[in-house]
Amino acid sequence: MMQASSARARRTRAAISLGLLWLAGVGLAAAQQAINPRHQQRSYRQEERRRKRLEKELNGYYKKWLNQDVTYIITPAEREAFLKLRTNEERDQFIEAFWQRRNPDPDSPYNSFK
Repeated sequence: MMQASSARARRTRAAISLGLLWLAGVGLAAAQQAINPRHQQRSYRQEERRRKRLEKELNGYYKKWLNQDVTYIITPAEREAFLKLRTNEERDQFIEAFWQRRNPDPDSPYNSFK
């Protein structure tokens, strides 16, 4: 009987130790995921520079479309996706799909939203 309670006590201590180690690991992972404000600011600046560089690479038509024609209605995700496109054919397809998503009457050949 003494051995059974001793073995149960060891298992309990082992389980508690494992639980504490797991909690410590979770706490460490959470601490590592916390973002340093300087690092966040730096990556924001890097992202801004990258976005501006991509916009500079656009030729006149696409630059005008992005910065004048749709500047107030394009979502940030759409803008980012547009800037990642590599060819003018991809950009043309994107623009066509962009306007088609906003067409109040998709069956009509005329898009009144444009």
